[in-house]
Amino acid sequence: MLFMKKFFIVLFLMITFCMPVCADAFTNENNKMLARFEQSINKDLQNNKQLAGQVEIYFNTKPNFKLNSHKIISYDNRELAETIDKTLKNLETSYITTELASIHYIAMITVQNGKAKTDIVSKNYYTPKDIKYFNKIRSHVSKIKSSIPKEDYIDMDLAVIELNISSIGKVTGIRLIKSSGDKSYDDKLCNYFLAQTFDIPPTDLLKNDYYRIILTINPTSDETLQTHNIYSKQAAEEIKRQIGIYINKTLEFDFYKTGSVKDVKIYNNDYNTINSPAILTELKKVKVTPYTGQIKGDAYTVFLSNKNSYRNVYRYYNKKIAPSLTNSIPEINSFELKPIKCLILMKKNGSIEDIAITQSSGSQQIDDDTVSAIKYNSYEGYEASPTEKFIFEIELYNLNKYLREYYTKYSRTVASYTIGNMPKYGAKYTRTSKIYFQIKNDGKIKSYQLFDYKGELITEKEVDDCIKRLTFPKFPKNIDAEELNVLVDLYDPSNKLFSNILMDSLSVGSAVLYMILR
Repeated sequence: MLFMKKFFIVLFLMITFCMPVCADAFTNENNKMLARFEQSINKDLQNNKQLAGQVEIYFNTKPNFKLNSHKIISYDNRELAETIDKTLKNLETSYITTELASIHYIAMITVQNGKAKTDIVSKNYYTPKDIKYFNKIRSHVSKIKSSIPKEDYIDMDLAVIELNISSIGKVTGIRLIKSSGDKSYDDKLCNYFLAQTFDIPPTDLLKNDYYRIILTINPTSDETLQTHNIYSKQAAEEIKRQIGIYINKTLEFDFYKTGSVKDVKIYNNDYNTINSPAILTELKKVKVTPYTGQIKGDAYTVFLSNKNSYRNVYRYYNKKIAPSLTNSIPEINSFELKPIKCLILMKKNGSIEDIAITQSSGSQQIDDDTVSAIKYNSYEGYEASPTEKFIFEIELYNLNKYLREYYTKYSRTVASYTIGNMPKYGAKYTRTSKIYFQIKNDGKIKSYQLFDYKGELITEKEVDDCIKRLTFPKFPKNIDAEELNVLVDLYDPSNKLFSNILMDSLSVGSAVLYMILR
């Protein structure tokens, strides 16, 4: 499949580096991922402990540190390489485009006595040790960006190359790890970088007299990217006029030259694809004005990332759908079970065409009962819908009375800690209106999202800096969960995620409806 670049992120970028927000945290998570790989390899070597040797492997991983793809580069023991290759294939999750899976590295795996040891020899991200030199390379590449070979085609893949920089800063070797799809362009790109000289690398960063680094290159010219970006916005509007899309997901449309859909994917927040035949079939009915620019193959891609406010459809849900579900959604009696997330394809007249679970509760029975409750209820139509059909997402978590009380008490503590640690000028003056936390049972923050008063996802450095210093109390004994989601409303601290109402205010921004019953 031919892929267009993710324009709303890399519109003017020709070189992509993975820049972790916190190098230490990034390194820790990456090390955990490598440890999981080693553990799986060691397990598969139990019956072949006589195997020994070295295998050099290229890894492409997702932002959530799950394996996207890999490639064996070299080895000194074929049987060992085949064993490791099989192990890693079983660890790969549903493939996403290289633009979304932005972490690249090459590792040397050494196996002795049935044990694997991993050494990263090349990467496209920095660590605390090499951050200064890494940034010098980044600065150099930015300066030469305008002279890097470019093409006017939109359907070329990112090229992934590895540079060997000698002790005097000269590029003495280059390896094409992933082709752009055009051999002529690949050759021009490699020859260009072979002529480059960078700053002299520090001695302690050299391995076998070289500093190795991975670059990902977008072959498409800035002018072509700008043109296609304008087209992508137009195509996105045409799509939304044909089917309502009220989900905060990334959709990838592959269009033929005629403007009809070749393929479509919906990416979940965990960077996996969502499989719902009925919803995908409906999306494939879309047709847009054909792109008039140059493409090499038979198709081009448009990414649709919806960040609009969905207040109207959520009000419809709250008033017309939720009351029908109040007495039919199964009750959850343990924090070990997760909220159920569903994509729903609905007609304007209120009839449901399909339901796809995007996050299981952890109980097949509860999942099935929830789907049945949604599917077999009747609902009033959504007459205000501008399209005949629309897609939206809900999140249902029907905790019993006692668990809601335990949760509410803990969430108040989280809100108190958060508000007390906001920037010195106070929450009143920040852009952030709400913070949505994922908290682990030891009180550490797993992840968080910031929303402004419109409910749109934002970043705000001052608030980010404060949150990085935060650690909450451990979960009390009556909360038997590995992690919890907590909403902190900076302007209305009493606005808790688990009340007896639907959280319209949060759902406007996150495309998620929280339904807490009874």
